[in-house]
Parts: sequence; C-alpha cells; structure tokens
Amino acid sequence: MLLVTLLLLRGRQVTGRATLNSAELNLLLEQQSSYERFVSVWSVEPGQAITLPAFVVDPGSGFVNWGDGGPDERCPPLPSPCRHVYAVGGLVRVSATMALAGWTMHEADQPTRDALVEIESWGKLLLHPSSGRHFYNCTKLRALPANAPLHTDKITSLEQSFALASALSSGGLGLWDTSNVVTLRGAFAMASAFDQDISGWDVSRVQDAGGAFVRAAKFNQPLPWHTKNLRDTTAMFAFAASFNQPLSSWWTGSITRANSMFMEASAFDQDLSAWRFGTSVTCRYFAQNSALTTAHLPQGLPAECV
Repeated sequence: MLLVTLLLLRGRQVTGRATLNSAELNLLLEQQSSYERFVSVWSVEPGQAITLPAFVVDPGSGFVNWGDGGPDERCPPLPSPCRHVYAVGGLVRVSATMALAGWTMHEADQPTRDALVEIESWGKLLLHPSSGRHFYNCTKLRALPANAPLHTDKITSLEQSFALASALSSGGLGLWDTSNVVTLRGAFAMASAFDQDISGWDVSRVQDAGGAFVRAAKFNQPLPWHTKNLRDTTAMFAFAASFNQPLSSWWTGSITRANSMFMEASAFDQDLSAWRFGTSVTCRYFAQNSALTTAHLPQGLPAECV
C-alpha cells in the first residue's frame, strides 16, 4: 500500500526550525580549528545551480572550491546562500574549509537533492539539530563518511533524515550519538538499499518511530534497542521485505499506536508473544499480510489487531 508510505512522508510537518540560534552557531565556531575540510561529490547538469543546504557561520574563516576548475571562493554572509552555477555538467568534487551549520535538505530544491552523490569527509559540518530531513530525497546519495559528523549528540530529530535516499548503502551511521533523538519518524522510509548496522543506537528518548523502516527493502539488521519511551510504531516495518530480526526484548508498554506495524513485512516471523501493550493501544492491521504466525503474536492483542 503506497498510501501508507505517502501518509507517513506527507502527513506531518517536520519538527524544528529552519534556522539555528546563536548558541548553536557559537558551538560550531568553537570547533573550527582542528577538523579537515568538508568534501562532497555531486552530479550536475550544464547550467545547474548547487546551493549548499547549510549556513556558513563565518564566511571569512575559509573557502569553498566548487570542483569545476575555478578558484577558491568565499561564501556570502548570512542570510545569502552559498550557491554556484555550473557551465559544464559531470561529476564535481566540492570542498569547503569553513564551518557549515544546520545542514538539512528540508528546504533544498529537488535539483540540489538529486545532485548529491557522496560525502567523503564531514569537515566542520554540523547537522541541523531539530529539523530532520538531513538527506531527504537525495536519490543518488550512495555513501557517507565512515565516521560520525560533529555533535550528533545535539540532534533531537532524525525525522525523514534518509527517507527516499534509495541508493544509500554505506557510511558510519552506527557511530552516530543518538542519545537525544526523540523522533525517528520515517527516518529510513523507502531507503531501499540501506542495510547498515545501527544496533548500537541509543533510542531511549525516542517516542515516535512511525514508518522508520517502511519500504526499506534490504534492511535486516539487529535492533536490540531500549524502547522504554516509544509511543508510536505505526507502519514501522511495513513493507520491509527483508527484515526478520528478534525484537522480543523491546519494552512495548508505552506504545499507544501500533497500526500496520508489520503490514506486508513478508519475511518477518519473530516471537513477539512476550510483548505487552497497554490498554489504550490501537493496532489495526498490526501484521496484515505479513509472515508473522499466530503463535508469535503479542499476547492479549485486541481482536481488531489480529
């Protein structure tokens, strides 16, 4: 049911703001001295413009090289975007020595999203802490660095951060500090090539994981997560065709919405009989058309959910 996916991707506004406050900007400025440059690969068409989806904190602190043979340039001060138009198409390597704050594709134009192929080095880049959609709909993005970017412990939202990044298959996501994340809603929705180990993520603050892996066709990694604050798992693994990992250790007593959680999860048949939902849970179509057998269903599941 494509409708389930579309509702998850379009049905809610992303959390957070489009700008960063002064404290967040100052935090990044303090990091400028000891990190290598930001390096990224883009596939551009003749006449195409690329806008870095981040704020240049201090334009005078460094340069950007757009990878087309031109000289290093300084980006304009805020609020002007750091933007470049390419005369010739092809693969280009864009690098920057200055600090880049608040990276998110939330408000980027689709040509910019489509052009990003790889990030080779994070440099002095800080992901937006609360907007989510960091690499949303970057359909050609295939790889991220093997290490984590600066200060992922400040991130509260990974909502749709990798949604529709259908080529993403490598990167060090397992090293990210997710201890302050409260929403994973749609985080890997339709990220059809994604199958990285994120078993070490701290999701103890996460309340919303609705659609986190919906249509993540290849994902099949262990998730021994502490889920004590989890409230919403709507369509979390719906249409996740490969996923079949043990989840018996999850705490489910706080979940109030589990509708379509495993709908059409054609490989999933793990024992969930130890799960206990609260009395107020809604779970229609909980495992409709999945491989989950009756013996493995949570005990006491409301009749509408079976």
